[in-house]
Amino acid sequence: MMGGWIKIYQTIREHWIWNDPRKLKWWIDLLMLAEWRDSKRLVGSDLVTIKRGQLIASVHYLRERWAYKDDNGVQRKPSEHTILKFLSLLEADQMISRAKHPATRATMITIVNYDDYQQNSVAGCNEGSNDPCNDGCNDPCTEDKNNKNIKDNREGKSGKSEKRFSPPSIEEVDSYIREKGYTVDAERFVNFYESKGWYVGKNKMKNWRAAVATWQKEDNKRNGINQQRSCDKRRGTEATATRPEDYEGKF
Repeated sequence: MMGGWIKIYQTIREHWIWNDPRKLKWWIDLLMLAEWRDSKRLVGSDLVTIKRGQLIASVHYLRERWAYKDDNGVQRKPSEHTILKFLSLLEADQMISRAKHPATRATMITIVNYDDYQQNSVAGCNEGSNDPCNDGCNDPCTEDKNNKNIKDNREGKSGKSEKRFSPPSIEEVDSYIREKGYTVDAERFVNFYESKGWYVGKNKMKNWRAAVATWQKEDNKRNGINQQRSCDKRRGTEATATRPEDYEGKF
């Protein structure tokens, strides 16, 4: 890892990861964990060569590293499923690639287009300083250009801007559920739609709050059906206990 700086383009604010503070923090952490030059690391008893833009990190390590405190100040760790889903999202968006090291079986994470974040040499820039640009530094340090990793799909063929859907974080969904008094499981909701690429049927989701409301309606229906079945079962038991043949011979 480098002790200086990494380059983040302003277009990241238009990317889906910007709207999820926790995932944004994890993504930037991966960028900082990646080696800025080829190096060697001892993994177990094996000496492993790690290329520029790569890092070795197990899910267990990332869970420990990305632990956080909840609203009550209790230390918590993201679940293994949450970590794997996050890495899968990055991989699906071609931001990283993953592979098992043939010798150690450790997971090797490669940052795609790493040079966009950490260039070897830039004229007029001091890569080893905390300030990415010194006085008089020109492009590309100050240039606001498109990042290959941050895809801007807001404009279609017509050139008109369209409102971009931003996937919510678990915290955002949970806050909305509490506000509305719903009983939907926020983590289950987010994990489900993340696995679907935030598609509802064949269409891209446009309003996650409406989707939460739909989930609540479906939950209410299921709960109503279960309650009805329970009542029917009780009624059936009562009917069985008072059938006519039970009174035979008593009159």
